[in-house]
Amino acid sequence: MWGPTPIEKTICLHPATEKTLAEWILKPTQPAVLLYGEPGVGKTTLAHRVYREAKLKPIEFNASHTRSGTSFRKTLLPLLNEGGVVHMIETGKRGGIGIILDEIDGLSQGEKGGLKELLDFLRSWSPEKETTPIILISNTLDSRNLIQISKLCITIEMKEADKSCVEQWLGAPLQSENHLQMVHGDLRVLQRQLIGLEQPQDVIEIPEGILPISWWSLWNEWDPFFDLDIDSHEANLAGLVFVENLNDRISAIKGNTHESWNIFMRIFSGYSRSDRADFWAFFHQCWNLLPLSQHIKLKIPSLLLTQMTPLSEEHQELIPKSESLRYTPVLTKQSAMFNSWKFLCEISDPTGIPIRLVPSMCHIEAEKIGQKPDRQRRLRNIALKSLLPPS
Repeated sequence: MWGPTPIEKTICLHPATEKTLAEWILKPTQPAVLLYGEPGVGKTTLAHRVYREAKLKPIEFNASHTRSGTSFRKTLLPLLNEGGVVHMIETGKRGGIGIILDEIDGLSQGEKGGLKELLDFLRSWSPEKETTPIILISNTLDSRNLIQISKLCITIEMKEADKSCVEQWLGAPLQSENHLQMVHGDLRVLQRQLIGLEQPQDVIEIPEGILPISWWSLWNEWDPFFDLDIDSHEANLAGLVFVENLNDRISAIKGNTHESWNIFMRIFSGYSRSDRADFWAFFHQCWNLLPLSQHIKLKIPSLLLTQMTPLSEEHQELIPKSESLRYTPVLTKQSAMFNSWKFLCEISDPTGIPIRLVPSMCHIEAEKIGQKPDRQRRLRNIALKSLLPPS
């Protein structure tokens, strides 16, 4: 069932859920199916499997790539209403494909957001309306928006796979009766354990919340195979806390030395690149940069710390509690700060001037602009006031 294996060689790991999906594809009673559950239980793979069993070509999208309303309308709606172009050319009929929309919690809200477009599509659907089947996937239903969507779909919570099916798939018995529960149903972890890449006791409970995630990234050894399941907003805030306490983590092992400074600057320079990736993601619609940005904020720095400042038994007493981390609240200023950062990037990108030198250049530009009533210049003057110290 895992990976691009031909469908005839795959194994059904969730028989009841697969039966429900197969019946829905043949005779839809709701506009979509929403699968939710822990990462790695097989949600996306099951969606691919049932589509192939129904002789449909799976087309997978990540919701963070189609989060804007414009992107949703141009990319997804034509497929939902008309199906695949190749199928239409070959058969003269609509359909031929099945859509998978993963990580739907990544859809943007508001009038121009993809979430509104998805809700409009779901609400306008009727059994008489011929549309392409769409399976929505999320790890949780922990927001009002996701609950809204769930009420319009056939919503199924996916838990750990059937034990006998998993053993057939692995070709080996599970190491214990509660092995699936120990890994929270994550089939990828089971695979790694089977080939010896990790042991069952290596499975770690990851804390939830900004401060616990930041603390865990600073003071624990990150499994290279593991990715945190948090949204971009939480990752940004956790990254801010991480950087604010990074010096304490390094100096606890290396002291106040030149080596400590070099380690700090190496990690911090990567973090600044993640901010640049966020700028391109949000203002140029490059949504595929967001997962990379999250890795640069938390996972990669954590792996570097483990490599360059390893913790030993004698350092255990130096490890602080998560609630003792420094955390400077920035939310009240976040909008102004982000707009200023956006302006700095918009000046730096086309001119090639480093970010840190943009304010100096703005002083010169401000003198040239003067008090001319052009709207663009007035906006720039407003931005300049937020960037430059008072004279």
